[in-house]
Amino acid sequence: MHQPIGYNDGCNNVCKLNRSLYGLKQASRCWNKRFTEILKKFEFKVSTVDSCVFTGEINKKKIILDIYIDDGIIAAESKDVAEEFIRCLKCEFDVKVFSSLFYLGMEIIQKSSKIFIRQTAYVKKVLQKFNMQDARPVSTPAENVQTSSIKSNYVKFPYREAIGSLMYLAIATRPDIAFAISYFSRFMDSFNEEHVAGVKRIFKYLCGTIEQGIEFSKSNKLFLNCYSDSDYAGDTENRHSTGGYALMLSGGPISWSSKKQQTIALSTTEAEYMAANECISLLAY
Repeated sequence: MHQPIGYNDGCNNVCKLNRSLYGLKQASRCWNKRFTEILKKFEFKVSTVDSCVFTGEINKKKIILDIYIDDGIIAAESKDVAEEFIRCLKCEFDVKVFSSLFYLGMEIIQKSSKIFIRQTAYVKKVLQKFNMQDARPVSTPAENVQTSSIKSNYVKFPYREAIGSLMYLAIATRPDIAFAISYFSRFMDSFNEEHVAGVKRIFKYLCGTIEQGIEFSKSNKLFLNCYSDSDYAGDTENRHSTGGYALMLSGGPISWSSKKQQTIALSTTEAEYMAANECISLLAY
């Protein structure tokens, strides 16, 4: 921290920063440290899987808090417990309470026996951004992924920006496009017309599935179901296999992944085993 203009006394001294400033690299760490210390006073514990998820009890009722920078969402057994927790936070921070219908671009629809999560507004915004809102819908996000990695002539298309926009969808509420995004993200530095056509096909698929999302239902028994799958040497250039998994709870996926396996499998059995191992390893937490 240099001395501000107009206050320089010529001694070349610097300013000592007593509090973090918004935008500095250290600011997020300082904020997380401060917030975590306050939650520990309420005997909240940090999740071993995600350091931004906290669990605790108020009046012997469980409460879960998820934090993303300075935005948070609360899940509690009753509304009274959530309100009591908010009152506790207001003693330490300036807290503003909003409706839980929207959170980080996700629309949350709560009913008596179901919770539905989707990103309709975000999908429409992305389609308009890339001028694909009037595209003809298709039934699948990917059709033929056997494309060439050889870079052809310059293609005028914001490929990296498109992949980044679609990546948030694939991670948050749209596991159905996870495989397609994972595949086409491999060509960020060497994309050609085939890859651009593949990304545009994902946009076309979204045009017909704007309202699609994830639904959790009380009618489904509270069992954790794990599914995994893999191809064998699907990458024709280096013989890597692609593995994927999905963890289902209350009728909806809570964790999923689709990516190229780091180790080259020597058989179909080995490729399937590595996919299953990656899925089951999540349960260790």
